[in-house]
Amino acid sequence: MILYGVNANGVEIPLSLDSTGALQIVSSGSSGPTDVTLLNAVTTATVGSLAVGNYKEINLEIYGTATSIALAFKGSLASGANTPVAGVRKSDFSTGTTGGMGEVWTIPIAGLQTFVVDLTTVTGGNVTVKGKVS
Repeated sequence: MILYGVNANGVEIPLSLDSTGALQIVSSGSSGPTDVTLLNAVTTATVGSLAVGNYKEINLEIYGTATSIALAFKGSLASGANTPVAGVRKSDFSTGTTGGMGEVWTIPIAGLQTFVVDLTTVTGGNVTVKGKVS
């Protein structure tokens, strides 16, 4: 079954559910990046996830009004257990498994079944995590 969602530009995109029940973007055959929203102006601890499929990397931006957050990048394989995934912060090319407000990250996701952003703390506002997968 194909469902349809709307990306950040208001364009409908085809979605399906993978074997774990996570939403997965149905490939359109386009070689360009696809917009994704993992968290949208959330004010409480939550998890955002993406079924990886054939994607190789995700570029994420973390923003909002929160004064403090605790956000971890994780991934899972067949067992479904989430383990830390390292990425590169664009501002200084440092590596890490956690992100903060106002940061942009590039994270390799090839080979993962699911990519997860795990927001365990948010204080003084909201946080949004959006990006592009390719």
